[in-house]
Amino acid sequence: AIKIIPHVYSVINALNTFKFSAKPISYYKENLKAGNIKNETIKTSGISFEKKIAFNKVNFKYPDKKENVLENLNFDLKKGEKIHLKGVTGSGKSTLIDLLLGLQKPSSGEILIDEKTLGSLGENWLNKISYVPQSIYLFDDNIKNNITLSENIKDVDEHHFLRCLEVAELKDFINKLPKKEYTLKPSYIR
Repeated sequence: AIKIIPHVYSVINALNTFKFSAKPISYYKENLKAGNIKNETIKTSGISFEKKIAFNKVNFKYPDKKENVLENLNFDLKKGEKIHLKGVTGSGKSTLIDLLLGLQKPSSGEILIDEKTLGSLGENWLNKISYVPQSIYLFDDNIKNNITLSENIKDVDEHHFLRCLEVAELKDFINKLPKKEYTLKPSYIR
């Protein structure tokens, strides 16, 4: 029974991954059927982020709740500025990120990107930003395959891969490893 426990945890993690992925998969399935998603590069001309993101009197309440999750948020995020969100579970950190990504709309107030409302930018705003979730999933494979998600190493654009390492500030860390980007993920990391 003791030897089975780690495998049970693996199955539970896999089920959680499926549950977490169900909503985005159904969204794309519905939109692909309807022809709403085009197989072309989306142009982001006219969308810029040069100065700041401003939250002005932003409130947010989930439809099935009586109280606001976020109330009267007023702050600016200047381009290049780094911030740290910290708080207990349920304090609204993920909701704030969802608002910033445009995945949720404020109940009241406005979010401005260089003086333009986030809602007016549409889905093209998502092509300008990146989001790294707090949960990560790594395959039992080397670092390079975990980053590129490629089954065939010959398909990897080496220049693009090295640029990704620089942007993620992983280059120095990986270069210190004995097998560099071919180092295998330790089994204790899930």
